[in-house]
Amino acid sequence: MNLRGKLWLLLFSSSLTSLLLLIGIAAVIGWLFNQGYTHQSLNAFGQELARQAEQSEAEAGRTVELLDDFHRSHPAIELAWLRADGQLRYATDGRNVDYDINELMNLFVNMPAYLWEEGEQIALLFDWQAGEEQQFLVMTLANDAMQGSQIFVYIQDYAQFGQLLLPVALFILTPYVFALIFFLRLNRRLTALNHAMKTFDTNDAPLLIESQSSDEIGQLTRSFNEMANRIRANVARIEELDAKRKSLIADVSHDLRTPLTMIIGYAESLDKHLLKNPAEQQKYTTNLLRRAKYMDDLLQKLLEIAQIDKYKQHIRFVRQDIGETIRLIAASYIPIVEEKGIDFDIHIPEEPLLSAYDASLLERAVHNLIENAIQYGGEGRYLGIFLKQEENHVTITVADRGPGIDAEKQKLIFERFYRGAKGRGGEGFGLGLAIVQEVANAHNGYVRMTSQPKEETAFTLFLPKNNLSG
Repeated sequence: MNLRGKLWLLLFSSSLTSLLLLIGIAAVIGWLFNQGYTHQSLNAFGQELARQAEQSEAEAGRTVELLDDFHRSHPAIELAWLRADGQLRYATDGRNVDYDINELMNLFVNMPAYLWEEGEQIALLFDWQAGEEQQFLVMTLANDAMQGSQIFVYIQDYAQFGQLLLPVALFILTPYVFALIFFLRLNRRLTALNHAMKTFDTNDAPLLIESQSSDEIGQLTRSFNEMANRIRANVARIEELDAKRKSLIADVSHDLRTPLTMIIGYAESLDKHLLKNPAEQQKYTTNLLRRAKYMDDLLQKLLEIAQIDKYKQHIRFVRQDIGETIRLIAASYIPIVEEKGIDFDIHIPEEPLLSAYDASLLERAVHNLIENAIQYGGEGRYLGIFLKQEENHVTITVADRGPGIDAEKQKLIFERFYRGAKGRGGEGFGLGLAIVQEVANAHNGYVRMTSQPKEETAFTLFLPKNNLSG
């Protein structure tokens, strides 16, 4: 059963249940707490007594017996039998004095208002025919013998019944109409949400649902929109990673196949003794070793990235002096820069600069930045290493004055196997800067690059001073 069918069933069953509860509870409360006579029951008693008295007129004394029997059954009710001229024929309270007109009129003054006024006496009048003569029955009782609560509805003709029923029907049906409108709107919103979920496709633009409501369905709708956007973003990211994976496989295959083909060619030439000149043999052997070392370096870089991807969730952050670590790294490159005639500019604060980091990963990232600067910017004959302390970060900058990097290539420089800096010279794998970025991400930091060709190219590593993972 769909939601609309359940709604109609709920409205019908709730209406029937409420009606049954109303009748049942009213009956139980009336039986327990609302004992006594009603105007309707007194009228029924009087009319029945008048009918029986009219039938018993043929039997002498039968009317008196009838009134006494009723009085014994209902001692709170007093009865008086009168003739048309007011002559008293019998009274259950023992009265034997006739009623005058004033006394009779006073009995019925302010009726039926006395039905609800405490401490007043209630009087009702009934009649019957005894031959040609009209007889009267006066019924009296105290107000406290009546039920405490009564409802009277008097209808003169059935045409007026509709006038009474219309406001009652509106009173009863109005809440159901408002509830029905509310649930129909609710159903329409849920139907739209269900349709969006069924038709959602990661290959198409997500069907977003507009909702300004702050209720639970509005919150659910906004959550669906956010989820759809996140799924689309994740799918796009997965597709991007898959494309990079395919590109990585192609690049690695190419970078391994080319030196491997050359190694096989050199090895076959040496194995078949095709080279008789020792100088040629030495040249082939040197090339063979150089290509083998190239493959070894490539595999080592791939292993470094794999290790970072695998262990970056288990990094050991230790709070220590980052300045000492950078000094040791810089000192290891002094012989190299002196040999190449490079001006070495180092600025590291003398006072300890404490930060939480993984020393082995940080050393790997800084080594890659320095080697990248020497390899690609060595012709500028300048290498700068700067360590600074900012408000929330520690920054490590490695700068060179080589040919620089074009603006359109700067966004791709951190991609794995991207080698867009051919103008800077040298031969590389396109993995060094990718490793630097992975190390920065693992430390909850980031890396930034600025490049002005022939002036300065700088890579800055930003590390949080108080690392949350430490």
